[in-house]
Amino acid sequence: MAYDVAVLIGCGIGITPFASVLKSVWSQCCQAGQTLSLKCIYLYWVCPDTTAFEWFQGLLLDLERQMTANNRQSMLRFHIYLTRGWNSNQARNIMLHDDVSVYDAVTGLHQKTHFGRPQWENVFKG
Repeated sequence: MAYDVAVLIGCGIGITPFASVLKSVWSQCCQAGQTLSLKCIYLYWVCPDTTAFEWFQGLLLDLERQMTANNRQSMLRFHIYLTRGWNSNQARNIMLHDDVSVYDAVTGLHQKTHFGRPQWENVFKG
């Protein structure tokens, strides 16, 4: 990989191809003597509802644990957006309790779930 930063964007099950990309990058990071120019991966995942999280959540949790154990927490930054499947009362309840929790109430990850759609113009201003 020749770049410092990678941006991966998927919607719903469109995130599927990135599972192998993330596993490959992680295995390269863990190889002795392997040097990567890649310093950070931004993963943007827009999901219609929480059922979309179920199959991919395990991989993200494993990656998060492994990166923490190897002091590489800042390498992978998840930005998960839930677009529906919740009402405003549920979102408010999650947001109120989410501030005191180390883990996200929806995904169980350290990085928090966003509600609604990404503001792409702000994301790419960077």
